Amino acid sequence: MKINEIIHLVLLFPLLWLFVFDVQRLNRRKLFLKYLSISIAILFFGITYDYYFTKGGKSLVYFSSQMNIMFLILYKLIRIPYFKIYKREPEISRSPEKKIDIIPTLIIISGMLILPFLIDSLIIQKLIK
Repeated sequence: MKINEIIHLVLLFPLLWLFVFDVQRLNRRKLFLKYLSISIAILFFGITYDYYFTKGGKSLVYFSSQMNIMFLILYKLIRIPYFKIYKREPEISRSPEKKIDIIPTLIIISGMLILPFLIDSLIIQKLIK
């Protein structure tokens, strides 16, 4: 394995931990702030790694470092109206108990995978030029 793939897996470990153990308790402010601070640190590491250690194009580490913070932002943005409408937390999982929970799951997962690329191509590249 190359070093980029190893760092990529290490950066995605907090996201995996969040999915497996803490996604249902993410509405607690202290836990959310803990994961937010971890994801900001991972984001700074990914940007720094991309700036100093990659030659040319964007690396896998750069985009995977953004996935943690994208998940948290999307979860918070979807949770607020979802909780007001349904009076319960959205269940983010592979096979949710209620069928309506498939919609927030798809939005969060697809946004988490697509938004880092869109942000880089539409915003970051224009700021650099």
